[in-house]
Amino acid sequence: MLVEFQRSGGFAGTSLTTRVDTEELPPPEAEELARLVERADLQTLANRPPGPGTPDRFQYDLAVTFEDRRYEVNLGETEVPETARPLLDRLTELARQR
Repeated sequence: MLVEFQRSGGFAGTSLTTRVDTEELPPPEAEELARLVERADLQTLANRPPGPGTPDRFQYDLAVTFEDRRYEVNLGETEVPETARPLLDRLTELARQR
């Protein structure tokens, strides 16, 4: 699975970006990321119309490719459902580490 992530905006207008290939992660980390992706229900999120941007809030752009499927999701900070929050938090953490 390939995960491409960007968090932009916020009060300072900073950007965090990362690209994660689960085949390059230790198995426990790859499994954790796969569980978070599954829980986030990307198919539903990808089919939602984009909401209006909100000043001084984060914007999350996420693309996940696995098997023969690709999901692209764009969410404003106020639109993030609870099911997707753990995934975005983990990807933010990974982006900070790189």
